[in-house]
Amino acid sequence: MRNVFISYRHESGTHVSDVRSFAERLRADRLPVEFDQFYLNAHPGGPDEGWPKWCCDRAANAECVLVVASPGWFQAYESQGPPSEGLGVAAEAQIFSQAIYRDRGISHRIRFVILNTLGDCEFPLALDRWHKFNLPSRSDDYGQIVAWARQKLSISSPTEPPTRTVYLAECLIDDGMREGLREELRAAGWDVLPDPNKTPPDENDAYAANAAQNMRRAIAFIQLLQKYPWKGSGRDLIQNDQAVQIGIPRIRFRSPDLDCATIQDDAHRSFLMSDPSVFSRPFDQFKKELFERLNELWDRVSQPPTPPGATLNPKLIRIIDRSINADANWARVFPWFDTQDGIIHDRIRNYDSNQTPLTIKQRTKPCQGFLIVCDSSALSNPSLSPDGPLDECQEIQLGYKDNTRCPPVGIVYWPPPMRMPGLDC
Repeated sequence: MRNVFISYRHESGTHVSDVRSFAERLRADRLPVEFDQFYLNAHPGGPDEGWPKWCCDRAANAECVLVVASPGWFQAYESQGPPSEGLGVAAEAQIFSQAIYRDRGISHRIRFVILNTLGDCEFPLALDRWHKFNLPSRSDDYGQIVAWARQKLSISSPTEPPTRTVYLAECLIDDGMREGLREELRAAGWDVLPDPNKTPPDENDAYAANAAQNMRRAIAFIQLLQKYPWKGSGRDLIQNDQAVQIGIPRIRFRSPDLDCATIQDDAHRSFLMSDPSVFSRPFDQFKKELFERLNELWDRVSQPPTPPGATLNPKLIRIIDRSINADANWARVFPWFDTQDGIIHDRIRNYDSNQTPLTIKQRTKPCQGFLIVCDSSALSNPSLSPDGPLDECQEIQLGYKDNTRCPPVGIVYWPPPMRMPGLDC
């Protein structure tokens, strides 16, 4: 498997959150990351084969393995601790141990990462010989992790900053579906590859190389799966294979009305049905989820997540402006934030609940608090009501298992609404 597998022990909410932030950071650097939380987001029911086999398959076959060092992981490795806990990690550790034994003490693909202080815990003697990436102590080690993974996976380093570019896979034109989506993407500010004015190479090898070159310029691969293969030569599969090898995020659609059982071509039928992450729902619903996903990816690559351990300094406050005269309100109220040491703000002026901007931003760049600022017009103008962002903030709060990291939410009216007669509060 041409990816980076992250092995870790679920020890605490804080530890799990730190590991996820680390995985998000790797993914923002365009590395193909296999991580249980990413898989669960894409497959809410978990793997059909069960978590133990899912973990063991990746531990055995991933070309890069990053083990997040922790006392619990070491306990599982040494078969210590409660017998009913850490079974998945213990199975992974056994695979790593056997692989090192088989290769006569050489570890080609396994390295250790220290995300937070281990305290008095020491590496087991059998594991102490290999290089450890110590992120809290050595600021250059994260770059070393990325360089090592790219070297192992034969991934070249990006030479240009990311752009709002997507790769919309070529397919058999069917009722203008692909062309219509291409125009909607362009209208939303996305550059779309490949260029329809350029004739694709005739040879499949040249076609694959040309597709891969285009995909390296894009932040996502979009594919509309259809009943008949592109060009009749399996180029749908070629494009998808290139996307998998590059590690670009894939967003794929198959109409729920498509009866795969009627497809005569065995290879194409298998291609349509083999990936459980394919979106199979009405096209309009797919497009809504597509644009949400693209916005999330763009936030991730254009504003990489804050490194683990550094999210609390400075404090990021996300401000949702619900004022009829937003600029005037900003000039009167928000400059206060600029006078506060250790606080930075992210102002959201045009909140649209259909695009869930707060949820997307919180996934890619977590904040330490939300502030919804209204003026009196919010009491009479439904379009300025704080209810929408407040509900979304509360949903974000409910997603935090660790209450110490749950961002608080505040609402301020400025100018404050007039007090009702007879009320002193």
